[in-house]
Amino acid sequence: MTITLFPHQDRGATFLASGPGTKGLFFGMGTGKTITSIEAFKRSANRVLVIAPPIALPMWQRELEAHAETKAAILKTGRTKIPAVRALVVSYAIAASRKDELRDWLAADVSALICDESHALKSHTAQRTKAVLGAMGIVSGAYYAWMLTGTPITRWNDDM
Repeated sequence: MTITLFPHQDRGATFLASGPGTKGLFFGMGTGKTITSIEAFKRSANRVLVIAPPIALPMWQRELEAHAETKAAILKTGRTKIPAVRALVVSYAIAASRKDELRDWLAADVSALICDESHALKSHTAQRTKAVLGAMGIVSGAYYAWMLTGTPITRWNDDM
């Protein structure tokens, strides 16, 4: 499916795809972070791993299949074999339990890591944060790493 991006989405996709490393996309809620990051994936990487809250996994699968025109698979358990796809979608819990395997999957090709609702990674002492962003975490296998959130402050001023 071809869609026309809004100007801010096109600029955001260009920014994300502009070079390797970790970048943040902090558009407000409902302004198109998902489609912007999918467009960046289409422009820059051969495979993508999306880590998101469980409720968002089916939406990411649908959007990747519709807009990136590639098969996307959801890993629903800690034992599901990683299928031969270009797009993989997992929850933060599954990502934490399979960090080495997911890091190696990303490292096998030019890849993008998308962390949706990335404010979930704010505590550097949390196992989830260590698994994704820590030394030898999932992010170390990615060429691109994109942190998405519309909610950088969830409760307290020091969240910033």
